[in-house]
Amino acid sequence: MTTFAHLSDLHFGRLHGEAADALLGDLWTKNPDLIVVSGDLTQTAGGREFEAAREYLRQMPKHPVVVPGNHDLPAWNLVERFTAPTWRFRRYIEPERFPLQETEDVVVLGINSTRPHGWYWDWGRGRINLTQIGHIRRVFARRLESKLCVVAAHHPFLRPPQEKRHLVHGPRDLMRLLADCGVDLLLAGHFHKVHTELAATRHPSTPRIVVAQASTSTSYRFRAEPNAYNWFEYDRGRLHVVVHTWQDGQFAAASEKTYVNWHGHWEHETPKARETHGT
Repeated sequence: MTTFAHLSDLHFGRLHGEAADALLGDLWTKNPDLIVVSGDLTQTAGGREFEAAREYLRQMPKHPVVVPGNHDLPAWNLVERFTAPTWRFRRYIEPERFPLQETEDVVVLGINSTRPHGWYWDWGRGRINLTQIGHIRRVFARRLESKLCVVAAHHPFLRPPQEKRHLVHGPRDLMRLLADCGVDLLLAGHFHKVHTELAATRHPSTPRIVVAQASTSTSYRFRAEPNAYNWFEYDRGRLHVVVHTWQDGQFAAASEKTYVNWHGHWEHETPKARETHGT
């Protein structure tokens, strides 16, 4: 079995220090095999914020897979935003464009969904291009039969309930492409809301993919939800996710779901599903 923790939107610069300390304690106690941080490590992409975020990541029990978020790109220095938007992130946090880690049965690949600009007012939107899709396909081509294939990005592929803001561009077509690449699980943040769902609930053409979004794990930038992180356990086609939320000065299990892969088709594990598939 492989265990992994999914954190997001740390937002150094708007840090909830007590929650940040408690999260480190949880990670050391649980000691996951993998840790994933899906972007927005800083609030304004300043050097001091990146330095603090780097020091925090160094205190974790494992070196995490980390991708940038829109807050990790310069907001006010337009020259830097257009010419070198991720240079501070690459210097302080993760130099690799496609960070990759794997265990015996799980592989996690990080993808940069941020873009410095676009033909719209909200430059916080995200995109994934065909070059990145091609890289995902090559990485997973020799692994998808034997491992849980996970892609981590900052921008979500599905909206949580009551959320109306923009997703990564072209989510339906993207998820079809990612399903063809062999992706099993998509991890994201950005909305500061917890949400885990089968992609097929919204897009029947992508039954293979489970999507999971994390709330802000360590900041005061709440969106009507407390700080939280996702905990995953994967064992032989069974994926169990537990959401740990900040309650009474500690992180505690608040909700959980289990998904099972039936010959390449992910479903919620329920008594009816077990009866249907004869397990």
